[in-house]
Amino acid sequence: MKYFILWLMLFFNFPLSAQSANTSGISFNFTRIVYSEKDTKGVIFQARNNTPGPVLIQAWGSHINTETGAVDDSRSDMEVPFIVLPPLQRVESGEEFTLHLRPNATPPPVGKESVWLLSFKTIPVSRGKRDNSLAVTVVTSLKVFIRNGVNGVGVEQAAGQVTAAWGPEGLMLNNPTPYWLTLSSLKLDKRELARTALLKMVAPMRTTTFPWNGGRPQQATLRFIDEYSMDTPLVSLKIK
Repeated sequence: MKYFILWLMLFFNFPLSAQSANTSGISFNFTRIVYSEKDTKGVIFQARNNTPGPVLIQAWGSHINTETGAVDDSRSDMEVPFIVLPPLQRVESGEEFTLHLRPNATPPPVGKESVWLLSFKTIPVSRGKRDNSLAVTVVTSLKVFIRNGVNGVGVEQAAGQVTAAWGPEGLMLNNPTPYWLTLSSLKLDKRELARTALLKMVAPMRTTTFPWNGGRPQQATLRFIDEYSMDTPLVSLKIK
């Protein structure tokens, strides 16, 4: 039997009910990474291999499509402003591993938060020529928020400054803060938006539209995901 490799793409943009996540046997405590210009040596991300065998971890930085939360391979206007070390490592079963995100020569935007992805591929190590098992290679992507010259207090306080209005295409959320906001839930009156709609991020310092064809609602009720991968308190907005 031939040795097969199945490629899967997983993106953690849906809200999580706890501070930990687990995919394909790789567990970690947070689904997002936040650092600022003060972290001149970068930041550390830690995870554990809970699979029954050794794996290779290949890691890199990626652009993000803020409409879908997926990797955006079409972006060429700016390099990812960090490198990931080591780019490749072997991790034994039950062993913790570390990824170091280190700033490179590309400066991130100043004055507002920028968002990127840390992507890492989990590759099972073959046990030999007689191994007929199916090898599943999983690529996991987590959001990386870089705050360069951002003077503020964070996502929870930013959530309290968001306002809602109604436009020809649907709900318009105005975010006057320098933070990218990720929705955990969004309800218009008593009707909840599809979870796929929550993949779109609320951009900083501008208005983001969420299409809606269910009639004009009067109120928007929402939560965001904060720096610690937890839901913010519920925010209720009157739609103007």
